[in-house]
Amino acid sequence: MTNQYRRGYLFERKLLKKLLDEGADYVIRSAGSHGAVDVLAYYGNYAHAFQCQLDKYFPPAKIEAIREFGRVTGATVYLAWSDKGKVIIEEAK
Repeated sequence: MTNQYRRGYLFERKLLKKLLDEGADYVIRSAGSHGAVDVLAYYGNYAHAFQCQLDKYFPPAKIEAIREFGRVTGATVYLAWSDKGKVIIEEAK
């Protein structure tokens, strides 16, 4: 496992814990994902989809891909990144 992959894995695990601690009923990590969604969280019948990065830079194609996912599925979509070890979440409007 490369150091970059490990850092990404650990960040996604941290996000899953945060979502569960904040009341998500279920969370799913898409391991090794290179698609639009890295993490899905369910709150009752509502899906929240997350695209994760280790820093705040999200390539435009990734932002558009998660927005399209939201349009197609009805999920609320978010960008999540790490800032000095803290999980930051912002809606991908």
